[in-house]
Amino acid sequence: MQLLKNGKTKDVYKLDNGNYLLKFKDSVTGGPGGVVDPGGNLVVGEQDGMGLACLSMTTFIFEEVARRGLSATHLVAAKMDDATMEVRAARPFGQGLEIVVRFIATGSFIRRYGLYAKDGQRLSAPLVEITLKDDERGDPLINDEALIELGLASRDEIDQLKAKAGKIASMIEEIGRAKGLEIYDMKMEFGRADNGELLLIDEISPGSMRAYSGSGRVEGPALAKAFVG
Repeated sequence: MQLLKNGKTKDVYKLDNGNYLLKFKDSVTGGPGGVVDPGGNLVVGEQDGMGLACLSMTTFIFEEVARRGLSATHLVAAKMDDATMEVRAARPFGQGLEIVVRFIATGSFIRRYGLYAKDGQRLSAPLVEITLKDDERGDPLINDEALIELGLASRDEIDQLKAKAGKIASMIEEIGRAKGLEIYDMKMEFGRADNGELLLIDEISPGSMRAYSGSGRVEGPALAKAFVG
């Protein structure tokens, strides 16, 4: 087993069988000033049990996505006792894309469009955005034409990414609503299998979304427990 990447929230290892192993950490991400934010690119601290919470929620969601036929995933197996997930190989789009799905306007959406939208405003339908994974430039938003022009994704792939992300997010929003949660937004990632099939990859976890209940923001292990039980 070879360590390939020491990441912010996960370490990545290459396995002898050609698959990869993701080791989840207790890191919490956010923005400047230590503000916890699922869209943040900085590690702002650690929380006991966060890594296991992220793994358990990701495993639950990925298995449900596959069960409902919404997308293939890279999940092979998860081991809760050491907070690891074995995954299939998947090629990123360029250096990676993040697909953001919004149900309620907040965060960077308001920073961009605050002249026309209010924080907490419910959107008429799930709104899907694509950003580049580029910490140095603040994960900039990119439109379909630029994705095609730069050779990052084809028109068919973009359409598939948006359709899959919308359906997956709607499933998560439905599950959350049944648990008494209001999901504001979330992010997810996809990659290409060797045969070109699009795979849901990485994680969908407490660090990937904003969720609220009547008592306020629900985060970390408490959010994972609400989904997984």
